[in-house]
Amino acid sequence: MLACVFGCDALFEDGYVSVKDGAVIGTTTVDLETAIGRYIDKIRGRTASGYSDAAVYFDWHRTHVFMS
Repeated sequence: MLACVFGCDALFEDGYVSVKDGAVIGTTTVDLETAIGRYIDKIRGRTASGYSDAAVYFDWHRTHVFMS
């Protein structure tokens, strides 16, 4: 699953990124010129390991936490 220190895990917990159909998606509410925006853009589209085992959780996260 997503679990790097700067980025994936923190951005996931705060709703900046989520997972859809096994791939990382990122919010469009952050300016791409900021450090967070550049990092989201960098990881967007990456495959999320463990997706099939946690699909229900990822769906819940995308609906309740993710800032779409």
